[in-house]
Amino acid sequence: MPKKKSGRLTAKQAKFVEAYTTHGDGKRALIEAGYNPGSKTVHERMTKNLFKHPLVSNAIKERIREMFPKVEERVISKLMQIIETGSDGNAIRAIQVLSQFMGWNAPTKHVRTTVDVNRLLQKYKLPGITDGQSGPSNNGGSSDSNS
Repeated sequence: MPKKKSGRLTAKQAKFVEAYTTHGDGKRALIEAGYNPGSKTVHERMTKNLFKHPLVSNAIKERIREMFPKVEERVISKLMQIIETGSDGNAIRAIQVLSQFMGWNAPTKHVRTTVDVNRLLQKYKLPGITDGQSGPSNNGGSSDSNS
């Protein structure tokens, strides 16, 4: 029977967060929290899974904010300084980092579509398009004439 998920950290997760934010050593934090990390591969996987866990990652971020209350302000200030005075490459990278830091990166989804261009051009009766003309098109895929 699967465990019920609650909105709280387990005791081990809480100990991991405390240990990790104290010294920054993932394997050591696992051991101190009571996990049995075993081999290097296993401890790396366990640490990675804990960092991916939303409750754990949020707890780590919150703990760091408690430990360094002005760090966000300083990071944002420094990134803004780079954006305003840095070279184009540095400014662009600083914008990317600032976006990630602030959580502004929306997930992206790439959608592949196939459209018969000639059919759309004819449908909307654009000038210069006649029924007899043919041009590049892709008749092999699905067409969307409703857009």
